[in-house]
Amino acid sequence: MSKLKEVILMDGEQITFNIEGDAYNDSPNPVAKLVGVIIRVLGQLIGMSQRVYIVKTTNRLLLVSKNVIFWKIPKDTEVRTLSYTAVDSVGYAQAKRWLVFSSLYFQLSLRSGENFRVKYQGTLPELSELVSSMNAALYGGQQTSSDKLAA
Repeated sequence: MSKLKEVILMDGEQITFNIEGDAYNDSPNPVAKLVGVIIRVLGQLIGMSQRVYIVKTTNRLLLVSKNVIFWKIPKDTEVRTLSYTAVDSVGYAQAKRWLVFSSLYFQLSLRSGENFRVKYQGTLPELSELVSSMNAALYGGQQTSSDKLAA
């Protein structure tokens, strides 16, 4: 958590998991990935980076967006705390383009209508397990409003 100094835990609160995502490249399209790589490389040359984190603790869910310039100087940091009741659904997506290129995404939908999608660097079984454990922690086996609509 040294990368997330902005996250201040409450008494007795512990982090259950942390997902770090690439804010440059959230498309499986190879051309968009190329543009994202170019922007990232240019950003690294001048010391700019953009990262998104989803942090789940025992009491709350945090959405953190960080921009850094000159390799270490924080530019913009946004930390949003969500109650578990603010979350409508969690899930994942596997997007494929040109039959070869694929990307995995962790998806978070809020009851307010906002959606967050963070690129996941692990494997599909790891992501599926992560989503299942978060779903169990958030809902305790209850159906979400999205699940009720689908039924």
